[in-house]
Amino acid sequence: MSVLLIAGLAVAGEPTVEGAWTKGAAWLTVVPPAGEHLNAAGPLSGWLEVEGVRLELGGHGAALSGGLAVAAARGVEVSGSLSVPLCEDDGGACRVTAVDFCGIPSRKPQPFATTTPPPAPKAAPHSESVEAAMAQAEQAGQLVLLDFGAVWCPPCNLLSAELLEDPDDAAALSDFVVVAVDADDPSSWAVKDRYDIGGYPTLIIAHPDGAEIDRMVGYPGESQTLDWLAAAPGATALSALPEPAAMSEAAGYALRLAHQGDAELARAWLAVAEDSHEFRLARLSLEPSADDVRWLIDQDAPIEDWVWSALGLCEEDADLTRTVQAAIRQSLPGASPLLVADLLWAAASLSEDSETLYAAGAAALTAGLSGDPARDRGHYTFLAQLHERAGDPAAGLAVLEAAAEHYPEELTFHYAAAGMLLRAEMLDDALSCIDAALAHSYGDNALRAAKRKAEILHALGRTEDARSLIAATLAAAPRPSSSLKVRTPRYILALEALQDTLEE
Repeated sequence: MSVLLIAGLAVAGEPTVEGAWTKGAAWLTVVPPAGEHLNAAGPLSGWLEVEGVRLELGGHGAALSGGLAVAAARGVEVSGSLSVPLCEDDGGACRVTAVDFCGIPSRKPQPFATTTPPPAPKAAPHSESVEAAMAQAEQAGQLVLLDFGAVWCPPCNLLSAELLEDPDDAAALSDFVVVAVDADDPSSWAVKDRYDIGGYPTLIIAHPDGAEIDRMVGYPGESQTLDWLAAAPGATALSALPEPAAMSEAAGYALRLAHQGDAELARAWLAVAEDSHEFRLARLSLEPSADDVRWLIDQDAPIEDWVWSALGLCEEDADLTRTVQAAIRQSLPGASPLLVADLLWAAASLSEDSETLYAAGAAALTAGLSGDPARDRGHYTFLAQLHERAGDPAAGLAVLEAAAEHYPEELTFHYAAAGMLLRAEMLDDALSCIDAALAHSYGDNALRAAKRKAEILHALGRTEDARSLIAATLAAAPRPSSSLKVRTPRYILALEALQDTLEE
């Protein structure tokens, strides 16, 4: 058997692709660099091309374990690009890396140089400020997409990685000037107040004059968000809606207004709307009822659209609890690992056997990770919480520790680990983690981190130090005008309430 070496001149520290050509086929085998191995559960993607025929590849790293067979006659060039999932042998970090190759098989071992990959596609450009975005949109005849988020917010991180910063979605954002608004920074106060922002992430589509067209609160996933963006250019601005009247769009307007927080006008549109999924979801948002949950279940509405609203109703309704539990069980087969993890979390909140369900959720989420820290970043905190609630805080802490190694200069994972260590009464370790979080905190998140440190200090018996920290934090904290509707006063009040408790 002769051997074809493809990408034999790969840079040290990167994988190579080796191949054996025999009987009209080339068997390609990925060889990881020293100290790493293929991640069987990680994502595999790429393409192979022979004589102008291109084969797209997808799946998981396990597909590489036995090699890839490529039909290739002697003397015919084989080219391709593989994105390969790798993990360190010592159980450390995982990554996804690409190898690009091109060569002609021969019966003797022969190295083939890696090809120069094409320029990496670029993500959609972002404006540096809201004012600049509005001016740019006015000049270019575009809409503005305001992304209100926070560094510690898991769905915000998913939205960024999967869509807003993903080069593959740049074309879908071409109608917009995108601007990210850091919700923790005091500079965001005025624009958060203008758009009455209550949760993160919130996406606002607006005209260049700032008139809101629509908003999305939370992140339902890449596909739904892309559908929502695609519909925006033809949508009517909420400030320009006609007077409520019987029309087919009434339920949709009601749902948009409910998401915006305008309950009064949403109810006016509901009064003239036809019964539909949108009608029931809007009413469920405004006035949660078991009847609407049952209707949505009977109509096979996507479970992720209503399950979180249903959980609060289940507390006082055993029959609804059983109905929702059955709906969750029916939705699990065929669901993505990430949705399975969400649904098992919901099921655990309704079950006495919650630890088993949380553990199953952690297993599902782990299986759904890509191996790319940038894309998985938004899942790490949730995965740690699943482990903790499953009765395995050590596993949760290991997740957060690994995440902090990837993102050492932000508070997110240090802060989450400090809370978990506090709950586990590992106070010295908790103090070390919260100090790391505070070193990279600012604005609203600094207020939250200071509160957690004060709680840890108090638990350590250092109550006077806790009081001093709170006093210094409150004295230095910038405070918004009382006319602004922002979260900052809520965090200040929480610190003041803790201060009062420690004075007693």
